[in-house]
Amino acid sequence: IPIEVSLIRPTAINTPFAEHAANRLPEGEPALPSPQYPPDLVAEAILKCCVKPQRDVYVGGPAKLSAILDTFFPTVKDMVAETRMKELKKGSR
Repeated sequence: IPIEVSLIRPTAINTPFAEHAANRLPEGEPALPSPQYPPDLVAEAILKCCVKPQRDVYVGGPAKLSAILDTFFPTVKDMVAETRMKELKKGSR
């Protein structure tokens, strides 16, 4: 049976994930950024892959930017991620 696998790479999707996260800033706000994109964009990408399979599908601009940084500037991406994680760790204490 021929099987096609597609990797859907969404950016922050508007779900209650951030609200329910254990990480909180000292002010009580979620440490995660507030999601921007509606879940139906991801659902639409999944349906498109069912009709016409693709290897990688990026949903939202930040997901595409992240992929470009991974490909062409991996060191910069690692430095940004490390800085961001340190900020989140500081805020969750």
